[in-house]
Amino acid sequence: MLYNIDLIINFYLMNRYELVLLINPKLSWENIKAKKEEIEKMITSSKGEIEEIDDIGYLDLHFAMNKEQRAYFYSICTRLDNEGLASIKKTLKVMVGINRWKLFRMSDKDTFLKYSEVNKVAVEEEKEEGIFNEINRS
Repeated sequence: MLYNIDLIINFYLMNRYELVLLINPKLSWENIKAKKEEIEKMITSSKGEIEEIDDIGYLDLHFAMNKEQRAYFYSICTRLDNEGLASIKKTLKVMVGINRWKLFRMSDKDTFLKYSEVNKVAVEEEKEEGIFNEINRS
């Protein structure tokens, strides 16, 4: 079995990251879709690999950001090398329509948690606490 050595070396030089984006909620749906596609193309064109995507959607913010109380949340789990990472950071800094973004480095052991999975656990915990509080009140 033959392996492409460049691909194997490149895989081990690439680190895993989670890119979380807060997109301006004033953009039309078509513009939001265009931003998401633009970011995905930016990752793949910089020789990155997209592992998973979590299209969370609109969420309320705890504090106003650019005078907005909501934002469109979009999260991507990706593998990037140092050059690709620098290129993406540089582009995101000047990209119009992105209110905030954050890159988190992940180890290979870390799991990419989707918002729906995390939120489901939080709702279940709240239900358990509610039941616990009702039992203590009795």
